Amino acid sequence: MAVTMQDVAREAGVSAKTVSNAVNGTGRMSTETRRRVQDAMARLGYHVNRSAQTLRRGAARMIGLAMPGFGQPFCATYCDNVIAAATRRGYGTAILTYASRADGIEGIIEETHRMDADGWILFSNRPIPSSSPLLAQGCPIVITGDYLSHGRADVVMMPNVEAAAHVTGWLLDRGRTVAFAGAPEQWCDDRGLMDAAMADILRAREAGAAMRLRGYVEEFGRRGLDVDARLVAGSHSMGVDDGIRATERLIERRAGGVALDAIVCANDAVAIGAMTALRRAGLDVPGDVEVTGFDNASAAEYAMPPLTTIDPDIPQYAQLAVDRLIARIDGDESAARTFVTDFRLVERESTR
Repeated sequence: MAVTMQDVAREAGVSAKTVSNAVNGTGRMSTETRRRVQDAMARLGYHVNRSAQTLRRGAARMIGLAMPGFGQPFCATYCDNVIAAATRRGYGTAILTYASRADGIEGIIEETHRMDADGWILFSNRPIPSSSPLLAQGCPIVITGDYLSHGRADVVMMPNVEAAAHVTGWLLDRGRTVAFAGAPEQWCDDRGLMDAAMADILRAREAGAAMRLRGYVEEFGRRGLDVDARLVAGSHSMGVDDGIRATERLIERRAGGVALDAIVCANDAVAIGAMTALRRAGLDVPGDVEVTGFDNASAAEYAMPPLTTIDPDIPQYAQLAVDRLIARIDGDESAARTFVTDFRLVERESTR
């Protein structure tokens, strides 16, 4: 028997009107009450009949996009592609950012309820707990940003492991001694990659930097090679400044006798930071050290020198997210799925 709004009301200890307000983002209620209703919906498996809602009030033909911000070259490129994909489907796009919020993406839940969007693409920059109210929204959602949804929403991911392994192998085939910049900092210390981290790295199933480091490590393993822990530099985040600091540590180790003539970077921003640090140290890119990125954001083509990078097909990434969200808005109730984009290596002047 289908779960009804009245069932949710009894489970949450509130009125059916309160459940309706929580589902539709109307009325006034405390954050705790809304969370209690969302938790009850999740426990009972209650799903909003979006088709019925559309018939009652008419579709807004608007999708929402939640982003951390626009500090990364990738973010602006991705946002532009989501807007273009939505426009092709006859939808507008409303955008919310959450980088300045202490509670991160969960801090925008109230705002999403107030905005007239038919569904939301949520770009998360951190793991999403299975109990998160993000996964119990009263409207369709799609998760992007390389984090899992515990089977409760469609997820669109990049080919992080495969692509990082590909570029690592490409450099190894050319006889390079390959480092990695931008590894998750919890797996590194002042000397490099911690031995105790290896099991966790090989189990990584979410987070772009973690899975890209996994691809780097797995490619060495496929060739029967050991990863030199000193060739891995961690970072707190994946920005340009993080790339500078990580690469400065690699440069110090190189000056101390560690062979290094290529760096696989966790993303394009880290790579741009890496090239900055190398230039400051008087090292030529690509003459002394080759550098690769990941994202093929617009900044990569105009970096100095132009950056060799993995293109994870951001237009496809955005299109998949938009198409899945609109399918859910239109009433698709099939099981949640994970979608992975294609990739290619774009060779530019940061490698030789």
